[in-house]
Amino acid sequence: MNAQLICTRQFFILLVIVIASSTLRVEAAQNASPGYSPVVLPRGDYRDQIQSMPVHKRPYRPLHFYGNTVRRMHYRGTDHTYLDAWRRYRQNQR
Repeated sequence: MNAQLICTRQFFILLVIVIASSTLRVEAAQNASPGYSPVVLPRGDYRDQIQSMPVHKRPYRPLHFYGNTVRRMHYRGTDHTYLDAWRRYRQNQR
């Protein structure tokens, strides 16, 4: 067979594997994580309901950078060691 054809097939197979694995990982993360809420400032019963939830179980909301980051790190399984290192660094600067 032609060497160029073999390289094209290998590239195509590798591309399919990468896309399939990334899609499966995203689907697994999306199934576990909470949905989005378009409400930036909740009021009344909805506010009480949100405040009674742990931060990582609350819905993602626009402009809520801290909470959204905590949820993203929780559901994606991000390692927190770099945050601990940053806290130690900041404490040493004081």
